Amino acid sequence: MINIAVSMGQIFIKERNETRDFIDNKLIYFLRKCFNCQIYLISNFDKKNKKNILSLRNFMIKNKINFIVISGGEDIGKNKLRDFTEINLLKYAIEKNIPLLGLCRGMQLINFYFKGKLKKIKGHVAKKNSIFYLNSKKFRRITCYHGNGIKTLGDGLYFLHKSSDNEIESIKHKFNKLFGIMWHPERFKFFQNKDIKLIRNFIKNN
Repeated sequence: MINIAVSMGQIFIKERNETRDFIDNKLIYFLRKCFNCQIYLISNFDKKNKKNILSLRNFMIKNKINFIVISGGEDIGKNKLRDFTEINLLKYAIEKNIPLLGLCRGMQLINFYFKGKLKKIKGHVAKKNSIFYLNSKKFRRITCYHGNGIKTLGDGLYFLHKSSDNEIESIKHKFNKLFGIMWHPERFKFFQNKDIKLIRNFIKNN
């Protein structure tokens, strides 16, 4: 059984004066398509209380989390609670040698953590693109939803996929079990076998 911890987005509902953590159910369905798994949603927490970090670590250990997914969403820096929570999930993955998958924002967070830099790009928000694996001439079509791209790769990171306009679309770390993809496999009308195989192979090889 794969026990997956999934980070969540956060939004403030002004009319109700409520702050809500949320997740796209399609991501849950996609992960269940990939694996026989139990999924645990991780709420965002404040760094002012150090007990929150200890509580997260205890939760991960108690539930035998062996795979972490950093979900997509808003740009890094727009929500400090989410940034802090996901950085701690990333640190935990590295410390415990647990595979971690970053989706879109999640991939950007991995790069940010290792001191890589982002840049604004055009033609990747709700646009179809072709991506190529390393130097292969074979390509596949995806729909992108990101306005940020990788300007410089962080320490220890290398790319696997690039788009037809030469933007980095997936990364891995040389030493840690970290994998990031810039597209959203859960947003296809029908889940793609290539994405399912890609994620399964990542876990299988780690």
